[in-house]
Amino acid sequence: MAPSELPPTTRLESESSSAHSPSRPTRAPPATSSRWVAGETEAARAVLERNGVSVEQVDYFIAHQANARIVAAVADALGVPHEKASFNVEETANTSAASIPLALAVAQRDGHVTPGSLVGMVAFGAGFVWAAGIASFKNRPTPRARSTD
Repeated sequence: MAPSELPPTTRLESESSSAHSPSRPTRAPPATSSRWVAGETEAARAVLERNGVSVEQVDYFIAHQANARIVAAVADALGVPHEKASFNVEETANTSAASIPLALAVAQRDGHVTPGSLVGMVAFGAGFVWAAGIASFKNRPTPRARSTD
């Protein structure tokens, strides 16, 4: 498939330097956004149900940071208060596969994810695929003092 045939969210744009990078339109087509929201919501519900965890038991929710509207729509569909959801796309833009690890690092830095937190994570990717998971963050190991010998 030629790049010009790809949907706008995955099309590669040529720069004068011949470098390629995914383009990030400011707004995905409504039908596309609806599919992403529905897919992420379904994936998150499924993983919570399989693990016997309710939305209320999740301390913090991190979705793929494609844009704030999609993150808000997924949080709303799940019943997650926005205070318990990561919205760092304004700081980092859409960093593709790195968005969840970056959002998790920011959440830990800012005290939203602490030892013992239960974190829900959900993402979508090219080809309209979704994945979700939950993780319990244990205590961070204390660095051992270095020997002076």
